[in-house]
Amino acid sequence: FSLDIDGVGVNDVIFQDRQIDPIRGRLVHADLRRFAKGEKIEMTVPIHLIGEAKGLSEEGAVLSQSLREIKVLCEPKNTPDSIDIDVTDLDANHAIHVADLKVGAGIEILESPETLVASIIAVKEEVLEPQLEAGAEPEVVGAEPTEEGKTE
Repeated sequence: FSLDIDGVGVNDVIFQDRQIDPIRGRLVHADLRRFAKGEKIEMTVPIHLIGEAKGLSEEGAVLSQSLREIKVLCEPKNTPDSIDIDVTDLDANHAIHVADLKVGAGIEILESPETLVASIIAVKEEVLEPQLEAGAEPEVVGAEPTEEGKTE
């Protein structure tokens, strides 16, 4: 947004940091950052997964979101509120990486293209056969040892 300061003029600013009163919900303090027109700045943007992935219909399939926010470089006026990813066509044992993300013009993603964003993992329960061991018989206290060296 723009801030008009007497004697300085109009400046384009963004919130760098802000403190909110947890009880009243009011702004207590704000740090503003001034930037020049056309200047690109690094911002952190949340990632939202949209839709019901078709891969979740398989038994034991789970949607895992590995990356919940992403760093981008852009002009403040072009910064999206969030990056929404449609996962409707995502199958089981498939994934979405940063390289698969579509962002608007003028926005550069600063994360590695190979970084995992979300995936559907098929979790299968493994049936284990019970392993019973023949337990040793307890020694009887005060019994006489036999020929084999065991007490009876």
